Amino acid sequence: MRHPRRRRGYRGAVRAAVVIPAYNEAGGVGGVVQQARELGQVVVVDDASTDDTAEVARRAGATVVRHKTKRGYDGALASGFAAALALDVDAILTMDADGQHVPESGRALLDLIADDRADVAVGRRPAKARWSEHIFAFYTRRRFGLPDPLCGMKAYRSDVVRVHRSALDGTTIGAGLTVAALASGARLAIVPIPIRQRLGTSRFGSGFRANRRILAGLCATILIDLRTRRSRS
Repeated sequence: MRHPRRRRGYRGAVRAAVVIPAYNEAGGVGGVVQQARELGQVVVVDDASTDDTAEVARRAGATVVRHKTKRGYDGALASGFAAALALDVDAILTMDADGQHVPESGRALLDLIADDRADVAVGRRPAKARWSEHIFAFYTRRRFGLPDPLCGMKAYRSDVVRVHRSALDGTTIGAGLTVAALASGARLAIVPIPIRQRLGTSRFGSGFRANRRILAGLCATILIDLRTRRSRS
């Protein structure tokens, strides 16, 4: 399907929401929320943290959605997008809770949506952390020209999220929604972004377990791509 275009611009007219999935990020999520508030209404999804992530985020000015049981990154995004769409915003930005993303990068992505130059805008990190990410990126680069599908900073037009939010039902580390949108004809923009040193240790893990999760996410993403293509034919 072809996605309808919005006529209003982000600057001063289009409202944006910032969705931040978080798990045990009490040490840094407050500062992330304060910076993200420059970009729009902030929704933090506390994915059953065992620390004070939810309270710290709430005190910093975020709307907090709290999971009683852990649902993973895609489940946190799904809850965050649902909350953001209820705010009747026109664009939704995702960013990480660990302090690695800078607000200026988010603003650049949202401006592309606002100026009607893209339906989906994705950040491109200077480097990938794991070998499995390169395999994931090989598929999406060849298929869509998307070089960094697992970058946590992405911006979407809200109607793209409404149409394709079911792609978050699987475990694709957030890439399924992007791929479903692109397979349906959404316009893509890529923005190189800097990455700061994260606050604390990685919640995603490392080594064999992390690489296995990423490869499983790739398989799920490919299935979403195939289903989307079949539905268009």
